[in-house]
Amino acid sequence: MFKIMLIDDDVPMLKVLQQMMDWEQLSLSLIGSAYSSVKALQMFKELLPDIVITDIGMPQMDGLQLSAEFKKIKPNVRIIFLMCHEDFHYAKQVLAMNADGYLIKDELTAMQLEKSLMKSIQSIQAMVAMSEQNSYREQFKRNIDVFKQSFYQRLLAGNPAQLLLQYAKQLEIRWDYPMFMIASGSISLTGTLQRYSYHDISTLRYGIYNIAQELSRTYDGITVFTDQAEWAFVLNYRQSLTFNAQQYLHRYLEKLSENCEQYLKVKLRYVLYTNKLEIEQLGGTLRQMQKEKYYAYYADEAIMTWEMAKLKPKYGDAKIMLQQERDELIRAVQALQTDQSIASLEKLFQKAKTEQLDPMELVQECSRTMRLIEMQSTKAMIDNRYYTYLDATMHAEDTKMMMAMKLYALLGNTKLQASTKAKNMKLQEIDQYLLAHLSENVTSVDVAQHLYLNPSYFSRYFKRMTDENFTDYVHRFKMKAAMRMLEYPDETIEMISLKLGYSDRTYFTKVFKKYIDMTPGEYKSKMSSGL
Repeated sequence: MFKIMLIDDDVPMLKVLQQMMDWEQLSLSLIGSAYSSVKALQMFKELLPDIVITDIGMPQMDGLQLSAEFKKIKPNVRIIFLMCHEDFHYAKQVLAMNADGYLIKDELTAMQLEKSLMKSIQSIQAMVAMSEQNSYREQFKRNIDVFKQSFYQRLLAGNPAQLLLQYAKQLEIRWDYPMFMIASGSISLTGTLQRYSYHDISTLRYGIYNIAQELSRTYDGITVFTDQAEWAFVLNYRQSLTFNAQQYLHRYLEKLSENCEQYLKVKLRYVLYTNKLEIEQLGGTLRQMQKEKYYAYYADEAIMTWEMAKLKPKYGDAKIMLQQERDELIRAVQALQTDQSIASLEKLFQKAKTEQLDPMELVQECSRTMRLIEMQSTKAMIDNRYYTYLDATMHAEDTKMMMAMKLYALLGNTKLQASTKAKNMKLQEIDQYLLAHLSENVTSVDVAQHLYLNPSYFSRYFKRMTDENFTDYVHRFKMKAAMRMLEYPDETIEMISLKLGYSDRTYFTKVFKKYIDMTPGEYKSKMSSGL
């Protein structure tokens, strides 16, 4: 219901107006009447009516002046004027104010008044509809990325072509032609981490997506989707002898790289799928590209075609084939030899590339190696976000850069354990075994068998080497791992307990308190409060 207010210094006329109409039938609520301009202005400020019927000829402030004040307070208020007789001077001003009626009191009928009121109501409804439409458009613009992500998921799910085209049309994506070509892109960490912290990567990805979006407006047919650490570029085009879709998409990717280097100082890598696709093939191809995300792991070119990027069959287990290089790296770190550590890292990746080792296995092995190296450091906290980004690397140079960055940080830390320098490789191998079997109840017999040693001899040997028994060493090792896990907000005490092979939370809490001097809950609270 719209609110209406009546104003006239002629009190009998006010009563006539009040009784002339069935206000509720017109969906109007009569909220007040005033017989002076001063009282009317005060009442308007309090009640903010949608429609005002006012006499023009009033003392102190006439109806035109009063209406001008009303519009300052509420610009979209609708006004209907009443006059004792027709006056050309007033009529011109009424027209200038875009009033909905200019009615003569002596000739006023219910039909005339209703006609003016309906004009006011229609104007208000039109403004409301326009406001809602503008609000919807604003909301649509604010949430366009969410809608596009939903559309992208529909693409991946292989929704029927007709539904996809309808959804694209709703998002104002013009897919008018039958043929498609796609590419994927990711940020190159190699140069990026020399300028930014890895904590900035998510912000950079958002910035790159915005640049890609803006650039796509100047390249007809290109739609950009974001998918976690990657972007998908979809070109819709009409097949013809004069149009080379691959060259066109290639030019767009080159220009995007140029813009990102200019504005953000970052480099990008791409894989271009050169096959011509129909809309029914899009979902399956995009899923394949996601599944084979390491296809350009060892590539040297910034823009690879799918055929160039295909991996050779893997030749063997990365853990086994890189054992020598991995041991050399760990020894160099133990000796605090920065140059040798980086040289060993280079050697490791050179072999991985020569042998074309499986990238997923390589990344996992690199992550395990860095965790082991950091576990042996006295560094107080491990940033789990670092390992999130390391595990997500999709190019050999990025994996190597992430590792080098961490090695420089650790080797620049003078608080490395003194014992790290002196640890022999047997103890190093024991640590590796424990890290690989954190969720198991490892005994000295298990490790002795792993080292091909007699269990009795191993117990004596271990005691001499560490000055503590094996059980204490394992508990201490696991509690150190527990401390790092507790620093991660998503890890619960129950989950950590199970991950470390303690099926009984009470026992885990007891062991933790013994070696750390506080309960897991107390330690987690301490970490969350930043104390």
